[in-house]
Amino acid sequence: MLKILDLFLLALIAEGVDTPYRWQRQAAVSTGASLPSIRRLAALGLVREAEPGPRGSRRFSLTRAGRSELQDITQCVETAMQKEVQDVETLVRLVALAYARGKRDLATELLKQSALDRQRHIGRQERSLSYSLPGNVAEFYSKVIAQFEVGRQEAAIRTINLLVSNINVEARRKTTSRKRSGKGRE
Repeated sequence: MLKILDLFLLALIAEGVDTPYRWQRQAAVSTGASLPSIRRLAALGLVREAEPGPRGSRRFSLTRAGRSELQDITQCVETAMQKEVQDVETLVRLVALAYARGKRDLATELLKQSALDRQRHIGRQERSLSYSLPGNVAEFYSKVIAQFEVGRQEAAIRTINLLVSNINVEARRKTTSRKRSGKGRE
């Protein structure tokens, strides 16, 4: 089974973002993460590497099998929804894949699920938090880190809710635009 990063790279290549340099510059995917993934994809016959370009640049293209693998993003996202996706990069890659494939409802559903998961995580964290600072180093460190984690999760939830709102606004705007253009033809 392919990893989320593997599918994300396939989607990038399909859109013409086809070199490790461009993955890093345009999609913030580090070379350290992308190269093992691209090796996996090549070994599976999903991508093909072109002849090295200037200064040894590497360019990749999808094979027929690679294009086929991209066809059912829905299954990948639905599988991910069965688990808690805590890693923000994985969450955003999944949402980007669904959104780019026109699966906006699935993208917002995944975001909402992630916000709920994070809220549950905060609840568990807050029950164990004590806001009095202990005197020893280990307890001090672990309690302060736990407090920062709650703040990080709260910030992630705010960002997720904003993204859901933006996706919904864009969907309504497109629907309104289509209705207006349809009425103009009557």
